[in-house]
Amino acid sequence: MTVPESVAVVIPFHNGMAFIERAVRSVITQTSPAHEIVVVDDGSTEAEAQGLIALATSLGFSVVRQDNAGQSVARNTGIAHSSSPLICLLDQDDYFLPDHIEQLRATWDSNRSPSVGYVYGDTQRVDLSGDVFHGHFIASHSIHPKLTTAEFLTAD
Repeated sequence: MTVPESVAVVIPFHNGMAFIERAVRSVITQTSPAHEIVVVDDGSTEAEAQGLIALATSLGFSVVRQDNAGQSVARNTGIAHSSSPLICLLDQDDYFLPDHIEQLRATWDSNRSPSVGYVYGDTQRVDLSGDVFHGHFIASHSIHPKLTTAEFLTAD
């Protein structure tokens, strides 16, 4: 029996206490759990940083603090501080549906090939309370100059 590769979820954070708990809880409650959660505090205020540390202690995730360098650098920092070979990225103001990691893993595992470097799912737009107001966001934007998931990932 092959042991599945571990998955880390990396979340960039900048003054996002209003959202981060929902994001982290969406990872913790996955049908196929992540092995680690790394939140990178990208130069938040001291009050926000302390709130994040308290939440991390309560929910059991790692925090890496750095001077503000932007979301992309924060993601790279989180990846560098993870020990898992598979990485899921999540923004502080977003959340995963309950089977997000399971669905990505199933796709990843069924498409093992040197030519497959990542898997990606569509997104939904939600309001501040988490209610969906636009499903299948990427797939439905045919007027967008980027028409495929590959174009979204390689051009953004």
